Amino acid sequence: MIKGIRIVPEERTNSIDFSEMPLHTSKFRYFTRVFFRRKVVVFGMIVVVTLIMTAILAPVLAPYDPYQTNLSQALLQPCHNHLLGTDALGRDTLSRIIYGTRIALMVG
Repeated sequence: MIKGIRIVPEERTNSIDFSEMPLHTSKFRYFTRVFFRRKVVVFGMIVVVTLIMTAILAPVLAPYDPYQTNLSQALLQPCHNHLLGTDALGRDTLSRIIYGTRIALMVG
């Protein structure tokens, strides 16, 4: 001990003052905050989710059977019955595109 200086131990407490601690966010919350700030990422996610939902709901969304041929309706232009027209075998183009998303997602 130095002459004239007395060392006093600090007072210890068992409580924590949370007001001084930095706020920590969870990894999920951090990810969602960063994710939704970037418009290109959000747009890409919307496109991917739309493709997946189209592939899952293909039997409900497709207006015609994509494999059924009808030569009397071959190479029709787009109209109210066939929104994207028909191919050389009379198959509905829109139905074939909708069912094609299933194959595209399986390959990719």
